[in-house]
This record gives sequence, structure tokens and C-alpha cells, in this order.
Amino acid sequence: MKKMYASLISLVLVLCVLIGGVAVMTADLLADSENVVWIPEVIYGDLSALEGLSVLSRHVSMQTLLWETSMELGQELTYDTALSYHFFDSVSDAYPSVKKNYTGISIFDKNVDIVPFEPYGNSYGIAAEYERLYDTIPAGGTAVSEYAMRDYTDTVPMYLLYDLPDVHPPQGWMDDENQNEPWQKTAQAVLDYFAIPLKGDPILRFTVVREGNSRRNNVEVIGAPKVTSESLATEEAVYIAFHITGDADTADQGAIAEGYGIYRIPLDKSRTGPEQLRTDEITRFYPLEPDVNVWEMKSDPVTGHLLLLIEQEGELSLRVINRTDGRLLGITPLQSIDLTHYTLTIQKDVTLLIDSRRIQVLSRKEDGSYGLDSTIYPQDEYHWMDPVFMTGLNFAFAYDGKRLAILSDDAYKGMRIYVLEDGVVTAHVLLTSSLHREQRYFALCPPLTSAEAAIVAEWRD
Repeated sequence: MKKMYASLISLVLVLCVLIGGVAVMTADLLADSENVVWIPEVIYGDLSALEGLSVLSRHVSMQTLLWETSMELGQELTYDTALSYHFFDSVSDAYPSVKKNYTGISIFDKNVDIVPFEPYGNSYGIAAEYERLYDTIPAGGTAVSEYAMRDYTDTVPMYLLYDLPDVHPPQGWMDDENQNEPWQKTAQAVLDYFAIPLKGDPILRFTVVREGNSRRNNVEVIGAPKVTSESLATEEAVYIAFHITGDADTADQGAIAEGYGIYRIPLDKSRTGPEQLRTDEITRFYPLEPDVNVWEMKSDPVTGHLLLLIEQEGELSLRVINRTDGRLLGITPLQSIDLTHYTLTIQKDVTLLIDSRRIQVLSRKEDGSYGLDSTIYPQDEYHWMDPVFMTGLNFAFAYDGKRLAILSDDAYKGMRIYVLEDGVVTAHVLLTSSLHREQRYFALCPPLTSAEAAIVAEWRD
């Protein structure tokens, strides 16, 4: 093994000399590459709380050198680190993202974009309207213009966001005036299907205030609803849910396609680009009540079922829908959360709903539905950090039905591990290695991103 590492190190050093400026850095890194050392620091509790926890961590340098460390944690820490070198293929190629390459596609008729404003000076669209109003008033003055939406559209302006797997739209496709262009044609077909007749007489009001050489702009939509959406792309279809907010009485909700719900657009994988969306086969997959707002839609990595984070009459719940037949498998009531800043993390062993106030731990049942196991409230006396930090990169979770391990890896500070049991922190441990910044002027060996599985953790039986 030492001979293999020695040969590898020699090869890397020669190549780095040829490359140039990275030679000194790489030599410094490789000097102790086969002697990576991990040191645990117990901040709270005892190492015995980590007994049975297995961890795989990955650190990379310049997308060329990869360290993989397998650890067995507990009262005794054992680990083994292997170094591999990737010259022709980067580490990212060797360890591709665990997520499919989904590209978000926005299609919309925004309220303020339905008015075809004439160009003014060098400005277009809304900017032209602001410029025109600005030039009509003296310093300290105010100018207002109003447009009746019914003069430009008979339907509610929609905003739909969906994903397509492995598809990248051309830049500026939404500005293409060719309605037969594939992206435009597909987007229009989706908008036409979900067209909702407009009721009432909503108004767009533009206001400009001239203050010296500066100005304040504002636009109001008066008496019009707002449509938002949530979507999920899978290998076989795109699922879309939309929600009407604002003045809902100005929308003919009874005319919504097949009514409220989760809609399914099948994918034809024999085609490429937007044409793989079979817009002539859109169907309502699962019905929803009009007062339901779908905040998030995800796919269960184990069962493939659809998971819907739903708010209804101020109550939050998780619904599980069978992706084969649209059957409701279960509803799990949840505690209210800060919906402005939260994350729903779904992994093989555990599902966590994390916001700035608490962590709700859910587990999968045999029938595919979920149960709420426990609720964890952060407390300073347990050396807890704000859970909002868990919305960032390089985090992993492991759950055995009783113990929850939360792990984060930071190139500068090390790997931080919390173990919780019955909602209480039983251990807080910091693992620092010779790959972390304490050994360098700056972080040469950061962990991979979360999508590339920087940390994998599980409890052994």
C-alpha cells in the first residue's frame, strides 16, 4: 500500500510541476496524504452516544485528488482513508451528483407583462412606462397611469414553474415571437390548458415619484388574483399544483380544467427538449380542495410516492400519494412552521422538517405513509446551533427509530456531529482532521457538495 501511495504521489508531483503554480500546494497536501489523522473533541455528552454510527466522508482538492474516509464511531474511533487521483476525469465526473440534472422552466403571463408598452427612448416594457411618466412631471411631482386588464386578456395571468430532466432551454426563449418555436409552443399549450377566465375589472396602476434627479417606481395590481405553482419532475412525468391567492373572487375557479389538484404531464423520453412534454395528455392526477396550498412536492427516494407539504386553513400536514394510481396513502398532521425559511429533507432512513423553531422527525411506515416520531426544540444549553444552518450544504442525517444523528462538514472547522434521543441532545462532537484548515493557510481540501454526497451516515444494526 505504501509503495502504491509513493508512486501515486510521485506521479502527481510531476504532473503538478508541468501544470505550474499548483505544484507547491499539491506537494504540501500530499506530504501526509497516507497519514490522515482524525481527532475527536467532545463538546457535550460522551462518545458512547455515537456507538454504532458509520460515516463515509469525502474531501477533494482542485477536483483532482479525492480522500474517502470510512469511520466507525463510538467510545473508540476507528477510520481508514484512501486517496485516489483523477487526472483525465475530474472528481465530479467520478462521483456525479446524486440528483438528476433538472432544469427549472418558468412559463407565465405576468400581470404587468400583458400590457404591450410602446418603447420609450432606449427603454422597453415596464421600464418604458416608468420613463414616460417620469418625463411628464417636475421635481417633487407624482404621475399615475392605469390600465384595465380586460383590455388585454380574458384569463387570469398565470405563473407556472416546472422542471424537465436533462433539458436546457436556449437563452431568451421566452422573448421569441415565433409561436411555432418548440419552447414557445409547449409553454403556450400548458398555459392554454390551465386558462382560468377572469372576472371583475382588475386594474394595473403605475406610479412614479420624481425626487430631484432620482425616482421611485411602483406598480399595483388591484382586484386581480395571483397564481403560484409547485412542481416535481420524475422520469415519467411532470407533476404540477397551482394555487390562487389574493382576490380569488375575480377568477372563475369553477372553470379550472378538471378542478383543483395535482396535474400530471406525461413525458415521452423518445423525444428531446420541450417536445417530450405530452401536453395533449394532461390529466388531474389527484384532487385537492380549493383552500389547499401545496408548499412543496417531493418524491420518496424509497417508495417513489409523491410527498405533499400542505397548508389548509392554517394547518400543516404531509400527504403521501401513490404515484402509480393517485391513491391517498396517508395524512400526517404537523406542527406549524416558519414557512418563510424552512427545509424538507427526505432521506432513506428519515424525513426531517426543519425551520427556525424546531425539527420535526418523521419516519416511513410499511404502507408508505408517514408518522411523526418526535419534535426537537433547539436549546442553548445543549450547545445547539440555529437549525436554519441545516438548509446549507454538506449535511447528512441518520436515524434508527430512536437516535437521530445530524452531521455537517466544514472545510475550516471540521465535522460536527449531534446525536439526539427523545428530542434531547446526548452528544455534540467535533471531528478535526489533517485535511481541515487548521493544518493549512486556507482550505485546500473542502468536502464535496451535498449533492455529491460529502457525507453518508447510517446506524449499524
